[in-house]
Amino acid sequence: MALAQQYIAIQEEQAESLFAKLEVAYSRTRVICRLRHRNWVQARRYAIVAADANSVAIEQFGKLAIENRRKYDVVNLKIVEELFPAEPKIEHIHLDKGHYWISLGNGRNREFFMRIRPSAGP
Repeated sequence: MALAQQYIAIQEEQAESLFAKLEVAYSRTRVICRLRHRNWVQARRYAIVAADANSVAIEQFGKLAIENRRKYDVVNLKIVEELFPAEPKIEHIHLDKGHYWISLGNGRNREFFMRIRPSAGP
């Protein structure tokens, strides 16, 4: 039994090394994306366009704000700015019990997240 538990622990570590890198948080006015292993933080303004029981449509707009922009390669920053242009973009957030998912890029890829409710302040 202990060998099986070790095997499961190794599989979980391997999965964690591949997944669970992107963090997405929504404040009242901004969507904030983090890649902690890359020390990357980006934010963009948004407004809610529509919502129903299972989804929310938001419109992201304005220039992408990148924290510590000077420490990144200019070529990579240009690629990111092409992926996230300043033009408004509608994004759908699909809700499913304790999880939600969004489409990435051209919509063929999905990223799944656990919903974490903000804690009540002191």
